[in-house]
Amino acid sequence: MFILSSQNYGFDNPGNGQEEQFGKNHLLSSEQRNKFITISMQSRLIIIVVTLLKASFCFAFPEIASKPNCTACHYSPTGGGVLTQYGRESIKELLSHWGKEGESDFAYGVVQTPKFLSLGGDIRFLQTYHNNQFIQKADYYFMQADLDAAIKLGNNIVVVSTLGIDALKEIISRQHYILHSVSEHMLVRLGRFFPAFGINTPDHAITIKKNVGFDHSQETYNLELAWTYDNINAYVTGIFGRPDKPWLARETGGTVNINFLVFEKYKLGLSYYYGTQANTSTHLYGPYGIFRLTQKIVWLTELDFQKRFSNTLTPQFGLVNYQKLDYEITQGLHLYLTQALSRLDFSVPTSLFDAYGAGIQFFPRPHWVLQGEFLKQRTLGLTKSFSDFAWLLIHFYF
Repeated sequence: MFILSSQNYGFDNPGNGQEEQFGKNHLLSSEQRNKFITISMQSRLIIIVVTLLKASFCFAFPEIASKPNCTACHYSPTGGGVLTQYGRESIKELLSHWGKEGESDFAYGVVQTPKFLSLGGDIRFLQTYHNNQFIQKADYYFMQADLDAAIKLGNNIVVVSTLGIDALKEIISRQHYILHSVSEHMLVRLGRFFPAFGINTPDHAITIKKNVGFDHSQETYNLELAWTYDNINAYVTGIFGRPDKPWLARETGGTVNINFLVFEKYKLGLSYYYGTQANTSTHLYGPYGIFRLTQKIVWLTELDFQKRFSNTLTPQFGLVNYQKLDYEITQGLHLYLTQALSRLDFSVPTSLFDAYGAGIQFFPRPHWVLQGEFLKQRTLGLTKSFSDFAWLLIHFYF
């Protein structure tokens, strides 16, 4: 159950109204035009970041991980999504600052479900703030309203699905799959979900997700084999892309992910991804780790190298990196530091993005998560200066 927390941003176009401030484009001076173009590019970047941060699943948290694999708390072999009964009980015992018996049950226990049915869901609200030499803007957003369900068909088969609303206000299912427990340690999963790669976090705005193709709503149709043991977990995934929507041009290929639990507190892993689409191919690989340094301190780290080949373009070689150092002050209250870096083409210096920040996360009672983060970040292709980006998330899961 060594997984990351859910969090995720939205902005109206900060460029709105800028034309009135600077005048029409053909009347701008060269300096003003460059400034306006920079603002527009940053506005698009903010909107992209916002979209990527609208994740839709209730994930577990590495800070309270007490089991060597994810299936103790989740139906999904890689974690996230609908909680098992043990997972719900762990919320009160290991995650929340306050709580009483039965409070972590679905809908506070008001709605009783049959034993074959497990339900869950998420509602999220977000406040964001962005400030740099060109703009200063704050916005508030209703981000998400999703329902998750797991239906047991006998002792060995589970059908899992999510139902939510996308940015176009259309009802969609980002994840849906059939899970078959072949044996105590082997599981087979078929459907739409993210393939097993690296640290499983729904924070799609960080470099190890959004910059390498694991963005929000980019789940693919896959066939996954999972082997889960006390000290080792392995996943082999065949990726079929999006045959239902071929115009999305998702890559097909596969992943291999293996991790080891050392001394019952250090999780070390390696991942490899291969994908191909039209005239391009991608190799992505690297190590990751989740280290419980003390009873209160957890360090998460991932480093991935990417090689991209094309019949028409020069091959690209680069990397992405993410770090998080979490300190639990008291049960349910966490402070953390983050660092992120992306440079997907070593031959192009302006492909560099880096960010440094700090955050606070509070689990006051079961069903509630409050989280805030402040970042100094820079996209070298836009500016050499760091900008301020902050967000506050209110998350209610049921």
